[in-house]
Order: sequence, then structure tokens, then C-alpha cells
Amino acid sequence: KELLSWLLEHNILIIYLTGRDLPNMSEGTIKSLKKHGFPVDDSTRFMFKPNFDEPDLDFKIMAMKEINSIGKVIFAFENEPGNANIIKESCPDADVFLINTITSPNPAELASDIIRFDQFPE
Repeated sequence: KELLSWLLEHNILIIYLTGRDLPNMSEGTIKSLKKHGFPVDDSTRFMFKPNFDEPDLDFKIMAMKEINSIGKVIFAFENEPGNANIIKESCPDADVFLINTITSPNPAELASDIIRFDQFPE
């Protein structure tokens, strides 16, 4: 939370890219982020899947094209190895982090230049 707040203070755009779908999960996702103190205002953007049935990987491939058209990606955080790989391929100069958590069954092998971590500091 502190990092994201610092980025906003320095006029760096934050994009919350999620595999959650817009019609069913956007409202709850935004409420949860606000409840937990994450920056959510006119300086942040959300990218939700347009529908539940779209595969996350396909959506994130398309979304990364759009994000790259907005500006340079500095870093990204992911919880799915396959998605992290797509982000790193799309933004080779970005630092991409993977939080070690529950993933989908049979996750992709993680690219060697992605940084793994176990938890955010308290």
C-alpha cells in the first residue's frame, strides 16, 4: 500500500490488471481494495475481464498491449506464473514479481528473470 501511495504522489499511473470479470466482480474488488487502504481514485485505473468466460491468459495478453500503449511499465506483481511470464515478455525492462501463493492447477514454469517472494512486508 505504501509503495502504491508513493507512486501516486510522484504522478506515476497505477493500473490494477485483474483476471476478475467486470460484470460480477468489479464492485467487490474495488470495495476490498479501498477497505484495505489501497489507492483507488481518479489517478488509478482498473482493467477487468469483460466477461467471466474469457481465459485470464488471453485477456492479459490483450491488456498488456493496451497498457504498453499508455506508457512504460516499471514493475508488476502477479500471482500466476503464466501471467507473470506474459507481462515479462511484453515488458522486458520491467521488474516482474510473483507472490508465492495458491495458483491454478498445473501452473506454467516461471521465467528465470521473474522475482519470487513469499509475502509483502508488514
